[in-house]
Amino acid sequence: MRELAQRLVSERRLGADEFRVLIDSCDSPTLDYLREESVRIARQRFELGIFVRGLIEISSFCRNDCRYCGLRCSNRSAERYRLSHDEIMACCEEGYRAGLRTFVLQGGEDPRLTDEWLEELVLAIRKRYQDGAITLSVGERSRASYERLFKAGASRYLLRHEAADRTLYESLHPSDMLWERRMKCISDLKELGFQTGV
Repeated sequence: MRELAQRLVSERRLGADEFRVLIDSCDSPTLDYLREESVRIARQRFELGIFVRGLIEISSFCRNDCRYCGLRCSNRSAERYRLSHDEIMACCEEGYRAGLRTFVLQGGEDPRLTDEWLEELVLAIRKRYQDGAITLSVGERSRASYERLFKAGASRYLLRHEAADRTLYESLHPSDMLWERRMKCISDLKELGFQTGV
């Protein structure tokens, strides 16, 4: 057992059968070793920080029909809403008072979330909370849109991407959502300087 555990730690991979053996037959000393190594690696990579973010769901409308998503446009039972700038700013205020310094503005690919609307919102948040980070998660946009939002003060972008494999991606998304376009959006975001998440 110990040899498998040590190989997992050093190589960061095992075959499926080896994982099964390790999971099914792991003794207490080996489990303790894996636990200690997990803590060591986590501290080495992330130190001891805990990062809390304020997630604000700004819109539940979406033009897309991704098969896995509750916001998909064909979902007739989804509650649809859009928050106003004032409602979003009130959420930021409450979060800031609670100690949050990262605001994640997330929504479906809602056509009403125009560049102008988002830019005005990001500028207002940036002006009021200069020590905070602003993350956007509002789907695929043009490079010019991403650049405009970055200049307004957004520094992070979460572009949901459930599958990097083209075949799997195409099976999960409608035909008008192209894998190549998704990859281009991710490249554009990185090139513009966004911290990205997928």
